[in-house]
Amino acid sequence: MALEAAANDFAAKYPDSELRAALYQKTMLLYQNANNAEKTIESGRKVLQLDADNPVVLVTVASVISERTHETDLDRDERLNEAAKDAQKAIQSMDTGLMIPPGTPPERVQAAKSMLLSMAYAALGNVDMNRNNYPSAEVNLRKAADLSQAQPDAVIYLRLAVVLDHEKKYPEALTVANKAVEAAPAGSPAANLARQERDRLIKLTGGTVPPAPAAATPGAGGNTGTTPGAGTANPPGSSSGNTKPQPPPPPKPK
Repeated sequence: MALEAAANDFAAKYPDSELRAALYQKTMLLYQNANNAEKTIESGRKVLQLDADNPVVLVTVASVISERTHETDLDRDERLNEAAKDAQKAIQSMDTGLMIPPGTPPERVQAAKSMLLSMAYAALGNVDMNRNNYPSAEVNLRKAADLSQAQPDAVIYLRLAVVLDHEKKYPEALTVANKAVEAAPAGSPAANLARQERDRLIKLTGGTVPPAPAAATPGAGGNTGTTPGAGTANPPGSSSGNTKPQPPPPPKPK
């Protein structure tokens, strides 16, 4: 990518310039939009070497790593540790590290912080799911869901339903799965998997399918777990190149 080469050249020529971090962050976002997860991570790491408390970059790197770490990766533990560390640091630095343009209305600032915090807790939840630590995943995904209530995220609800399913909390899992179905854009992978999980839980609990809500339209249905101009990657085991978050499959019937 031409911008990456230009950023590297600029950093070499002007090693003390504060613009280096901004150039690498722009490179990160371009790679993210191009669905190149590994380059997104690589560029994000370069930003963090220069601006270690940047919550946007911390959340992005944490999200992508947590989504793209596979069970068979030789460096799986190191990657998950890095994702968890970055997500925690994003939460801690949200009030001090987020650059706010002068004159930004307070409600927009709070909305941006809530979105980023939701993404950070969702990344922690995903790390926990990768580690099969379902109690901790439940705690973090609940926080993520609470922070995204203004713009419900179907993927967060679906993952929380899967976690509750693993914990055998079937009635509560069904309630959450219904929220995932309601929040998911019609025809999306999230909608299809949410219905699969809901139907599985209905069989386990003897529940019934609730009346169908008005169908969400593509582009609606809530936050997809991305910062403005940024996305995340596929879950472990996905073969798609799309770096926007996709939900995990429901657990197999026991």
